[in-house]
Amino acid sequence: MLNIRRDLERKIERKRQEVDDLLRKAQDEQVYLRALEDTLKMLPKDSEVGVKVVLRAGSDLEKVQNIIRKAGHSLHIAKIVEQMGKPYSANELAGLIGSLSSYSRRQRVFTKTAPNTFGLLEFLKVDLSDNAAPAAYAA
Repeated sequence: MLNIRRDLERKIERKRQEVDDLLRKAQDEQVYLRALEDTLKMLPKDSEVGVKVVLRAGSDLEKVQNIIRKAGHSLHIAKIVEQMGKPYSANELAGLIGSLSSYSRRQRVFTKTAPNTFGLLEFLKVDLSDNAAPAAYAA
């Protein structure tokens, strides 16, 4: 009877160790899966690849695009709003910043070069064969 008990205790311990190893492996695989999902989120969706974004005519975002394009370099939101020539409430300003940030996160039309500072992706499409920084972003 004593031998049977010891054999069962050993089998239980081995099975516990096996279960612990499998749980550790499952946790590692979940971390890897989350990393893959996060990486996928950073890439454009297939439907977005090669699609030229055209902003709605007369929209605030189109006005911002024209202002930045005319300046030829990134601008802080305060300068953008100043050049738009209309007063913005705090909510409207937050909405505009949110829209610009959303476009820049998805790498569409705008890019965020510093806090509350936005440029255009087209400024980044400069020939860098001489390894120089684009003029729009040179310090």
